[in-house]
Amino acid sequence: MGLGEFRINTGKPHKQGILTLRDFTPFGSEGNDLNRINRDLGLLALLHSLQHVYISALPPLYLLLRADFNVSTLQIGLLGSVYGVISILQGPAGYLVERYGGKRLSVVSMLCCSAGTFLYSLAPTFGFLLLIAALFALSQVVFHPATYAMVVQRAPSAHRAKYISYHQVGGFIGSAAGTMVIAALASMRGWRYTLQVVPVVGLSIIFLFWRFVEEERGPAQPSVSAHPAPSEETEFRFTLPLLTLTLGISILSLGNVQNFIPLFLTEAYGGTLAWAGLLTGVMQAVGSAASLLGGVASDRYDKTLIMVGAQLGLAFTMALMAVGQFASAMLLILLILFGVGRYLPVPAQHALSSVAAEGHPQGIGFSYTGIALGQVFSAPLIGYLIDALGVRTAFLVCSVFPVISVIILLVFRRMTRD
Repeated sequence: MGLGEFRINTGKPHKQGILTLRDFTPFGSEGNDLNRINRDLGLLALLHSLQHVYISALPPLYLLLRADFNVSTLQIGLLGSVYGVISILQGPAGYLVERYGGKRLSVVSMLCCSAGTFLYSLAPTFGFLLLIAALFALSQVVFHPATYAMVVQRAPSAHRAKYISYHQVGGFIGSAAGTMVIAALASMRGWRYTLQVVPVVGLSIIFLFWRFVEEERGPAQPSVSAHPAPSEETEFRFTLPLLTLTLGISILSLGNVQNFIPLFLTEAYGGTLAWAGLLTGVMQAVGSAASLLGGVASDRYDKTLIMVGAQLGLAFTMALMAVGQFASAMLLILLILFGVGRYLPVPAQHALSSVAAEGHPQGIGFSYTGIALGQVFSAPLIGYLIDALGVRTAFLVCSVFPVISVIILLVFRRMTRD
């Protein structure tokens, strides 16, 4: 076909042999829709990367913050606790997404997070740092419900978990790159300078997202078939399986030692902050690839069993790192296994939350609410255990939480199969 030619949309009936422009589809328009969707998903993943850079800004600096403000590890853990308390609002934030749209809320959230990250660098006292952490947490409450809802709107339903994993891997890459860059730059120029540079660079990514991503107005599918969005078919309602899944996620998050990995490496193995940041970043980068595999597996296999298997592996790896003394190469292998266990089941986790909530944005929100519930107690608990028992014993104790989570997930599986 030449330029300006049309093809017949055979799905529409014609009366008296008369065809109008509405009966034709411009050649290549479906391809343009697919290109637009792929572009949107790519920019969503890029924005997610930046958001995870911001979220991961403080954990590589725990050692420096503890020394600079002369506080205990328990007090450092309060940074995660404050973040977790406010992040519980991510579940109800799904209602805001449905009312105001994902794009607008995502941009406002990221602009506020950029400002919060910059303000970290100006904190004169630890109390002021906690206040900024609370404002930062409030700023990012709508981000995950908004962006995941945008991904679900655009992704073909048959491959939704895979597209969720693509978006998730963007966040993990941000965590990996952010951890390595922030740890290395802070070692050379100090933590305050580092936290001033990062958000300035991030503003360019926010502009690209605002400029090129369009608010989704129609159905999620790139094809001509149209189904109403999940939120138009049924109203969101709490279900016992959704609440059980949220509990299982929160118990797993309760033992989430990931933010303390750089501190663990420096104290248990005597390495430098830059070395610890590099190993942690590699762990997160490989975990990103595992998340992609997890997305494909979640579309084909039992999502709950994927989560169960990964968390059992996570518990074993945590215990092994806690009791062993390994050379750098072997330690890196164990960290990679830890990263796989941590990241591979994430697409299954979010897909299960979406299914349990019948596809509503609140489903993804409650997945993150479960994470936040665990974080409320996780960071100060781990900090206390490190202060009281040492970093190795603290990691060993925390390896029990994935096992408890597995038991709850098996109950969830039984509920959803009955």
